[in-house]
Amino acid sequence: MERISNTKSRLLVYDCNFPNQERFIDLTTDSSGTYTSWYYYLNNSYDWGSAFKNCWITYVPYADFYSVWSNRASQSLPHMEMLTVNANVRICDFEGNPVASLEDGELTTIQQNIYPVVEMGITADGESLQSDTASVWLPVDLYDIRRTDSHVNSGGTAALMDEKAPLEATVTHVDQSVTVSTTADSFSFVVDDSTELNRIMFNEDTEDGTYEITFRSTLNDGDDDVKITGSVMAHLMTFAMVNGEAQADAESLASISSYIVNNNSLDSGSVQGDNTAIISFSANGGTGNMQLRKTADDGTVTLPLCEFTAPSSSQSFQGWLIDGMVYQPGATVSLAQNSIAYAQWSGSASAYSVTKVSVNVNEITLNFSGPRQENITVAVAGYSGRDQMLFCVLKDGSTGADGSGSVSLPVDGTGAAYVRVFLLDKQTNQPLCAGFRKDF
Repeated sequence: MERISNTKSRLLVYDCNFPNQERFIDLTTDSSGTYTSWYYYLNNSYDWGSAFKNCWITYVPYADFYSVWSNRASQSLPHMEMLTVNANVRICDFEGNPVASLEDGELTTIQQNIYPVVEMGITADGESLQSDTASVWLPVDLYDIRRTDSHVNSGGTAALMDEKAPLEATVTHVDQSVTVSTTADSFSFVVDDSTELNRIMFNEDTEDGTYEITFRSTLNDGDDDVKITGSVMAHLMTFAMVNGEAQADAESLASISSYIVNNNSLDSGSVQGDNTAIISFSANGGTGNMQLRKTADDGTVTLPLCEFTAPSSSQSFQGWLIDGMVYQPGATVSLAQNSIAYAQWSGSASAYSVTKVSVNVNEITLNFSGPRQENITVAVAGYSGRDQMLFCVLKDGSTGADGSGSVSLPVDGTGAAYVRVFLLDKQTNQPLCAGFRKDF
């Protein structure tokens, strides 16, 4: 602190946006020495301070946290991301090993390269303001965050969270961030500017709930904002922003209720934020991953070679099943909407199908066929005329000795224009056949 005059003091600060400049906050006193106001020339653009309503100083002690910012100041070696969360949580690494926990705003960590972020709000009259969130610096990696109890940090004390209140977290890198609000109990994340990746995942063991995910990016001189909302389903779900474009895996598409890209509401299938159709690829009982592909300007896409591993050594790839037709790699297919290509394997892997969907009052009955199989999960998702998902119901099913099966699901279809039906392998959550659409 430096005294400038009888009525002004100057507080030297370190601003990561100007790492090589001397920065300061001016504080003004009255004749008795009581501080009355302060201001900061924020980002060399405008004054920010107590003359503006609801403004206060938030600081991180220089001596404690310079080691974090010293490797981020130039933004050429960004290696940390900041997690801010409103609940008591446990943080695990990609292999499931606990690395840190936050409880009532206090950080416990077993790694030296994980730091707490100490924040304190100070008003012009010296009053301290408590935060309802806690923050921590993490090395860039894939992490799982899981709520450990139903308490949140409220006004600096532990308060019981309403069972319907969402877990809220924000992960920030330099040019990218993601904010998640979910009533589920956990999710995984990674935000990495160097790979232009911003990803959120709900794992198979995640407790059901709703989600609202907002991706933001200023990479490549852009300013992109994508909000995705929907319901958590009982299988792995992945959402991401890659180089400014929103993506979702094939199974996640059924869970999405709305997309808002740069404040423009889009149909739920418009994963990329425009009218380009996207084709995703399902292993259909096999293993592995394949990248989504977009159609060309004429609405066509050339099908790639299969990169999946067959379900067994005795099975071989037979082609891609798209909307009831099988195509070979290299074929050019016209797509008017987002589609899924299901890998077809020799043997029984491709023999399942939905044969009939009957819609009655508060009930949907499904008939399907295939080889004898007891571990089937039937998923039914209902959509409005604007392609917004209204409900999603799961139920176990099986096929008998004659290869037929049926299930009835209690569903309130009010407002639904159509339903989509999926048959999934209960153990792997992989689709057994192409999805079936029934218009009301």
